[in-house]
Amino acid sequence: MYKEKERLMEEDLHQIINSCNYNGEEEEQGDPESNTLNQPLVKANRTLSSTPLALVGTKVSHIESLDYEINENDLFKHDWRKRSKTQVLQYIFLKWTFACLIGLFTGLIATLINLAVENIAGYKLLAVGHFLAQERYVTGLMVFAGGNLGLTLVASVLCVCFAPTAAGPGIPEIKAYLNGIDTPNMFGATTMIVKIIGSIGAVAAGLDLGKEGPLVHIGTCIASLLGQGGPDNHRLKWRWLRYFNNDRDRRDLITCGSAAGVCAAFRSPVGGVLFALEEVATWWRSALLWRTFFSTAVVVVVLREFIEICNSGKCGLFGRGGLIMFDVSHVTYTYHATDIIPVMLIGVIGGVLGSLYNHFLHKVLRLYNLINQKGKIHKVLLALTVSLFTSVCLYGLPFLAKCTPCDPSIEERCPTNGRSGNFKQFHCPKGYYSDLATLLLTTNDDAVRNIFSSNTPNEFSMGSLWIFFVLYCILGLFTFGIATPSGLFLPIILMGSAYGRMLGGLMGSYTSIDQGLYAVLGAASLMAGSMRMTVSLCVIFLELTNNLLLLPITMIVLLIAKTVGDSFNPSIYDIILHLKGLPFLEANPEPWMRNLSVGELGDAKPPVVTLQGVEKVAKIVDVLRNTTHNAFPVLDEAEVPPQMGLGTGAIELHGLILRAHLVKVLKKRWFLTEKRRTEEWEVREKFPWDELAEREDNFDDVAITSSEMQMYVDLHPLTNTTPYTVMENMSVAKALVLFRQVGLRHLLIVPRIQASGRSPVIGILTRQDLRAYNILQAFPHLEKSKEMNPFLLFFFHLILLLTQDFPALSLRFSPSQPNLTLYGDAFFRGHTISLTQQQPCFPSPSPRNCSSSGIGRALYVYPIKFLDLSTNTTASFSCRFSFTIIASPSCPFGDGFAFLIASNADSFTFSNGFLGLPDPALDPLGSFVAVEFDTAFDPSHGDINDNHVGIDVNSIVSVASVDAISKGIDLKSGREMMVWIEYSDVLKLIRVWVGYSRVKPKSPVLSAQVDLAGKFREYMHVGFSASNALGSAFHIVERWKFRTFGSHPDAVQEDDDWLVCFENPGNTRHRYGLDVRVSVVGLRIPFWSLLPGLAAVVVLTAFIAYSLIRGKKRIVCEGVGLNRVPGRLSLAEIKSATSGFNENTIVGHGASATVYRGSIPMVGSVAVKRFDRAHWPQCNRNPFTTEFTTMTGYLRHKNLVQFQGWCSEGTETALVFEYLPNGRTSVDDA
Repeated sequence: MYKEKERLMEEDLHQIINSCNYNGEEEEQGDPESNTLNQPLVKANRTLSSTPLALVGTKVSHIESLDYEINENDLFKHDWRKRSKTQVLQYIFLKWTFACLIGLFTGLIATLINLAVENIAGYKLLAVGHFLAQERYVTGLMVFAGGNLGLTLVASVLCVCFAPTAAGPGIPEIKAYLNGIDTPNMFGATTMIVKIIGSIGAVAAGLDLGKEGPLVHIGTCIASLLGQGGPDNHRLKWRWLRYFNNDRDRRDLITCGSAAGVCAAFRSPVGGVLFALEEVATWWRSALLWRTFFSTAVVVVVLREFIEICNSGKCGLFGRGGLIMFDVSHVTYTYHATDIIPVMLIGVIGGVLGSLYNHFLHKVLRLYNLINQKGKIHKVLLALTVSLFTSVCLYGLPFLAKCTPCDPSIEERCPTNGRSGNFKQFHCPKGYYSDLATLLLTTNDDAVRNIFSSNTPNEFSMGSLWIFFVLYCILGLFTFGIATPSGLFLPIILMGSAYGRMLGGLMGSYTSIDQGLYAVLGAASLMAGSMRMTVSLCVIFLELTNNLLLLPITMIVLLIAKTVGDSFNPSIYDIILHLKGLPFLEANPEPWMRNLSVGELGDAKPPVVTLQGVEKVAKIVDVLRNTTHNAFPVLDEAEVPPQMGLGTGAIELHGLILRAHLVKVLKKRWFLTEKRRTEEWEVREKFPWDELAEREDNFDDVAITSSEMQMYVDLHPLTNTTPYTVMENMSVAKALVLFRQVGLRHLLIVPRIQASGRSPVIGILTRQDLRAYNILQAFPHLEKSKEMNPFLLFFFHLILLLTQDFPALSLRFSPSQPNLTLYGDAFFRGHTISLTQQQPCFPSPSPRNCSSSGIGRALYVYPIKFLDLSTNTTASFSCRFSFTIIASPSCPFGDGFAFLIASNADSFTFSNGFLGLPDPALDPLGSFVAVEFDTAFDPSHGDINDNHVGIDVNSIVSVASVDAISKGIDLKSGREMMVWIEYSDVLKLIRVWVGYSRVKPKSPVLSAQVDLAGKFREYMHVGFSASNALGSAFHIVERWKFRTFGSHPDAVQEDDDWLVCFENPGNTRHRYGLDVRVSVVGLRIPFWSLLPGLAAVVVLTAFIAYSLIRGKKRIVCEGVGLNRVPGRLSLAEIKSATSGFNENTIVGHGASATVYRGSIPMVGSVAVKRFDRAHWPQCNRNPFTTEFTTMTGYLRHKNLVQFQGWCSEGTETALVFEYLPNGRTSVDDA
């Protein structure tokens, strides 16, 4: 699997990031040179990162998301209510009118392009043929190459200097736009004009490019310009156009335009509709299907009329072809059983070759990105170089082919040196033709007609077909990506038809299918193998060839080719989307997204910036100036009826307001002198609803006086009161499907439990937050689980189940599974346990040394073995659980909550409050260990405050405690918290991690040296306890995992980079486990009895691994830069980079290393960290190994100075990083 994670911009662009820690406070990022040299160059905090830049055409542009959701604010609702039936009918009529105009203009422009290409290329070929007839071959080459260079120069200069977004096919950007990504300048008038002229020049120049992709782009440009009333600088302001002044309707028009473009390219109306549905559109409905079909029907009518005119000879050199471009309907054939084998073989070959083409084209495009970064001149020179190479090959290779005598039985003229024809004479004597010149020295359309020609089994020799196939494979790779309009359809058709015809020739008399039809099937298979289209491609080929008999075998070929291609890499358009850095949301979420909730995703982002319903101007200005967010939740104090029990201070979510609307308010200076809500008429007088559809986000033009800063703005009328929201426990996979299918820009995360004083919105998800690549930067462990072979994982767990002494642990609480014993106030609450219940509370609680009240406990029903009496060995343990503390309205918090290991399950009766822990005075023979999460302050028991974490051993006075707030954790926040507790008997160490995410934090919040060897009895009870005392709160436990281990410390250091020097005890300890999902005793099976089964597992696993290694290879590429995989470097390379570790290249010193600045070819500037063995710590670790392990585990961490390689030769050890003296990355909202 590819692991390239390219940068999302050119080398001369500097990325900017706002890095936030867990509690949302901004954190300074220092110069990498100032890092402590014996520490890894990586930050511990995880934050979702993104970039606002992507390649649109060949231009690096700032991108945003589109608002496909209807903004249901008060202005929209009022306008919708007052619309008359006439206005509704007018709106519908305009939609159909635009659909008609899109088809009309697309058909006219397609005809113009076809006429221009045929005439320009035709006169060029006639001139070349004139010199060939006179045997002036060098002059012919100069004319041919010179003409092609001139046409390429025009197309390239126009794209480079006037419309960079016109380069390429445009289809990936169209897919991105319909997916919800705004692609600037993609559909403007200048782009369309350059696309038209550039397509004519590039195709007429004989480049291995098609006009099909550009025609799709041109169709969408026409649709966009019609919808917005013309170019940006000269837009019509007609009132009826206001209905289409929104992203939602513009999306429908662009979908119609893409279908019309395919129809104009292939004269395939149904194929065009299906192409829009299958390939480019993300959102679809039946009304859009009808209008799209209407557009393609208009295109066909226009093309038909012009074809009739051209058939009368009024179009110059334009061909006399009909509406069917490559008609093979006159060929009749029958199927035989033997024909299925070569048909299936064509599909397999098409899938393999299509995947290879995608793979190598991806490499070439990355190389071209590096060349294009050097400037406009390099882009033009690259295009001219490709044009010159193409011209020399097209003109020179036919000299290698043998001349073939003309068949006197054929009716067609042979030979000919005209601009078209199936039998080009070229350099051959009279009565002979050059089959290779027939394919090469012509236009691409004529080349397809020639190779598709039927009843010509001997026209093309096998050698000529091989030359043609290899040449167009090379040209197809190196031509696409230059700075000209280009399409992929025709180059792929030419390559596929060549190998299809070769296979037909090899079959010979063993098949009844004509070689021309084999060429058609080959072209279809390669397109399916590269583009991964099936239904639309099948219909396009049927309409291209006008032969319905091809339908069954075409369907078989397409399905096989797509299946084979999908086993290796994505489609070519998906690869280009990722390479350009466009944040496209795939239809199917990654499987590991089911393991992550949106609440955890929101925790990895900075805190939400909210506004009040009536907000101060100064606050709005501050928010706009210091953030780049495009929407802000609007909160209000809620008026809640007393019977709801939420108490005072409740907050309601009024809605979501866009940044553009805030800027509009400031520009219009719609300010209030007092804090009040406005009347409906005041708003309508100032803001027409259609005016709010404009993207007005240029805040720099707004000048606000100091007096205006103290005024107020009523945001209620402009706020979308119906934003889409999701619960914090919804999986990311489910949220992604919702976000994509509805076409959202923002998705609000709301808490699962609403409580007084708690914000009703805890996060906002944008497009960038839901991208797999960005999520993996914040949660790198998910990538490991994603890459795990499911079959190997299954067999691994099977072996563990059969060999370990006790089963593993897992817990989901349920009354139907009686594996827990509940005491006191504890009760099942769905699939969770609440240890306490709400109770009446006193307004002024007295000290806590009162009689027992509100105590609850939940213990596992069976005791767990913690001490092996035969060896006097104490077990280590590891525990993970989640809990929530929710206070009652207007009541103080209870005592708190504790994880408890106790020797006496009945010690509950001796407890005297205090988190429900045992009282040693009442139970002197008992023993317990607890980790407390205390929410009440009692100085008499050593409490440091009312929000702390502590470790208790046989006493309610903690042996160690820490202020939770200082660690970014608020036990009273009402949020679900994850806890990890680990005890190592070898290290005599207890460590506690607490976080809001299910990702284990890097550093524990509490770590204490505690020897539990004398505290544990042979069997102990494990569970939780809590108490309310005079307060009132729910103490809820939601998930729990627990396991005991032997003494080896490796067992408790997984998922952690905390290092300590220790001596290996050298003896093996027992592992103890607990399964609280089913209450069973572990299995003990003799190892020798497992040998036959293990042997079978090994053989089967090896076979599956071998099959998967040869199977699917999925490209994951982000951005537009070139990424070098870190590797081992020689000492000579390191010394060469640093001029022999020259002192002048030193940029920093540390305790165990020195950093040098250097330069390595293909990498650029690097920082070389050279380690000094004399200063290594005296233990079984070294700084080089420690840092190397860390860096290889986080190669693409968002705050990581990029790791480039390492060196370890003799006594020299060094790590090589990318040198970024002011390097920062960027975070932005979509």
